Amino acid sequence: MLKIVKRTLAIVLALAMAFAVVGCGKKGDDDDNKAATGGGLTGVEIEKFAIDSEAVLASMPAELKNTKIVFLNWYNPDDREEKPVIAAFEEKTGINVEYRVTDYGGYVQEVAKMLATKEQLDVMRMRNPEMAALKLLQPISVTGYDFSDKAWDKYTMGLYTVGDNCYAAALRYTPYFLPTLYFYNKDTIADMGFEDPYELWKQGKWTWSKMKEMCTTWVNENGTDYVGACIWGKPTDTVGASLVKLKDDGVTYDLDFTNQLALDCWKFLEEGKQMGIFNNLNDGFDQAKQKLLFACHDASTVQQSSEYFSKTRMRGQLMTVAPPIWDATEGYGAEQYSLTMMENIGFGVPKTAKNAKAVPYFLAYLCNLANYNTGVGEGGMFFSEQVKEAYMQLMTLEKRSYDATNAVATYDGTIGDFAWQLFHTVDPTQINSWLQEREYIVRTSMELYNQDRLALK
Repeated sequence: MLKIVKRTLAIVLALAMAFAVVGCGKKGDDDDNKAATGGGLTGVEIEKFAIDSEAVLASMPAELKNTKIVFLNWYNPDDREEKPVIAAFEEKTGINVEYRVTDYGGYVQEVAKMLATKEQLDVMRMRNPEMAALKLLQPISVTGYDFSDKAWDKYTMGLYTVGDNCYAAALRYTPYFLPTLYFYNKDTIADMGFEDPYELWKQGKWTWSKMKEMCTTWVNENGTDYVGACIWGKPTDTVGASLVKLKDDGVTYDLDFTNQLALDCWKFLEEGKQMGIFNNLNDGFDQAKQKLLFACHDASTVQQSSEYFSKTRMRGQLMTVAPPIWDATEGYGAEQYSLTMMENIGFGVPKTAKNAKAVPYFLAYLCNLANYNTGVGEGGMFFSEQVKEAYMQLMTLEKRSYDATNAVATYDGTIGDFAWQLFHTVDPTQINSWLQEREYIVRTSMELYNQDRLALK
């Protein structure tokens, strides 16, 4: 009976919120404000970020026709959305795409092996600007292509730029856009009488304190066998609060262990872990008996071809929302929101590429969401209207964050362990001293990291 009452109340509240949103909408609000509060842009406005693939292919040099591109990825395209796109590219250009597959975990090692044997490899997929992978690439300027069009994602390409050299390209309007998403069961949220997290996000009210409040209630009402949320994205990410910072030279890093905002975010997270309301697992979310209120993954899981959360999805209960905004420090709110990226996907040209000049034309077609079936349901990319709407709105956000702390601090694994997962053993009041004890580890590792960055410059 209680659940029925809660669900009825939730429906009434949802309807009231819907009318309120309609009543408050004003034509002419600037894009920055809409992005900050999660309002997003319309489908027509979003597509202005799409590159004109046909115009790009029309400008392709004639000598590239009937050549070959070798592309290594970590999954087979046969049951993915890319298969018809690659086929269309081959038909339109006469370029043969030799698509090779390796496993996700050993991807960089496989690329290195191909380079060591001088085997042709023209396109490498990058997950983040990881140094081991960057060393295998040559600057994309080798292609001779002009990447200045606004459709090319300057934020992601900036991450792959060291000094004057950019090592990977990405499109802004793309199926490879992988921000962190939180997943929840809409029926569970309704049964608990909670406000819908996605609707809260669109109003700029989806905060870490709101998530903590929901998770605390969830655990208290369901017992100790239940946990509140899977926290893969961190509060620090949503405000870009890092413990290392890029120096003014734009190449090398330095410590920022005194970043109070970052320390406050970590303290908040660790207190939540000790209370039993946050953890780092997705276990149990997709089962009939829910053990998690929220799960966390990257945006690839909203696509039809994804195998994650299949049971909840099939029942039509799976919903998505961006990570919460940080609201526990004065002066930080929705206007400070940075979108947490699980992977900053870019595509680079390895040093053994034999057809580098064809790569930009391939990427302009393969990575353009306009070339995909973005419908909902059978044959389409998305499994529900809500996840499609969420994905499209997130894609419009300009502010995104990449925290290089872990990459810098663990660059030399022989020195010591600085892995963030160790934080779950730390008393929140001891975070400062925990960092100070490891300062030598980080500084020593950072020197090696900076040396390799300078070599790329």
